Amino acid sequence: MEAARGARPVFCYAYRPLLRAAGTNDGGFTMNLMENGLVVFDVFTSHRQIISEMSFVIPQELVQRYQLEVRRAGNWLRDFPQHMADGPQPQYASMVGLDGYPYMFRMDDLPTLINCSFRTARGHNARKMYNLLEDMAGMLAECGVSLQLDSFGWDASRIRPLEEQQEPQYRMFG
Repeated sequence: MEAARGARPVFCYAYRPLLRAAGTNDGGFTMNLMENGLVVFDVFTSHRQIISEMSFVIPQELVQRYQLEVRRAGNWLRDFPQHMADGPQPQYASMVGLDGYPYMFRMDDLPTLINCSFRTARGHNARKMYNLLEDMAGMLAECGVSLQLDSFGWDASRIRPLEEQQEPQYRMFG
């Protein structure tokens, strides 16, 4: 997207079914919140080719709230592991990118990790990240955008993709 170029991502979430576990053409999605308030949503095939891309604009105050939330989480995010997994054959990966951190945090089968004992570092960390994701998703919901661990959507009565508001920017690939 042209509008996203030059803007820095503040928050990124990616859901990826892993190829060895994927029996369908589902390659997951990415959601990127840019510093200029643009939300860019991409859907992929299992071969990581973009099927479609949509964008929304959210209020700038929400972007500032995201940045504040990430700063508040900084005390534990600095020590958060880059990759967490619970089993040898993960079905999917959840990846979280946050402004100020050089890599995306990857959690394989996050709901399984959340159910690990809280007394373990893995269970404790998974719950912290899940709570942060819940907070981020809650802020998006205020604008009519729905982010779940394995899905993304929007309330068409409250928010319209930029493609419907101006010159078409919705792109289909393949």
